[in-house]
Amino acid sequence: MSRVHVKICGLTTPDDVRLCHGAGARYLGVILAPGPRCVPPDSVKLLRDAVPEARLVGVFVDASPQAIGRAADHAGFDLVQLHGREDAATVRAVRERCGVPVIKVVRPGESADPAVAAAAAAADFVLFDLPKGVPAGEELRAQLWEEAAAAVRAGWRVLLAGGLTPADAAEAARRVGPHALDVASGVEVVPGRKDPAAVRAFLEEVARACA
Repeated sequence: MSRVHVKICGLTTPDDVRLCHGAGARYLGVILAPGPRCVPPDSVKLLRDAVPEARLVGVFVDASPQAIGRAADHAGFDLVQLHGREDAATVRAVRERCGVPVIKVVRPGESADPAVAAAAAAADFVLFDLPKGVPAGEELRAQLWEEAAAAVRAGWRVLLAGGLTPADAAEAARRVGPHALDVASGVEVVPGRKDPAAVRAFLEEVARACA
């Protein structure tokens, strides 16, 4: 199988940014939306400066293209992730304003919705993730993986999230074959702080699956 990359999201400190980049993560996600992993706009530049050569992803939820553009200009994001209910017009407006690739989230069952499908088609990457606050039961997780794998077969550039951990990273890489696996809580000590051993184990499992 072709190489599967790793995106580590919810980074909040320069030390964790350096850790994840050094371990081999291709994408580093910084959340600029309310929650335990939110990074204040004034602090994002510190993360960018810690790894100027890394591919930094700014994560937004239902923010305006203008607000996203201002944050992207300040932080120097390499990609923008839209993790809310943004429509196709918003996806296109964000790409035009920021001049970088856009990742759009899709949740289980949503790809059959014409509006969601149009937003996904307007993006450069599609991230399959579980709904927030919903237990990651086996049935819902299986549906997520099946829909992500179908999108891969259809030629979409897919990222797969959904509560991944080092224990299931290799299986996810093999069964779905995405462009990248996306992990946050599965490699944390507490929300927003990464566990070095878990980070390295996750990267090692993905590399093993692709060997």
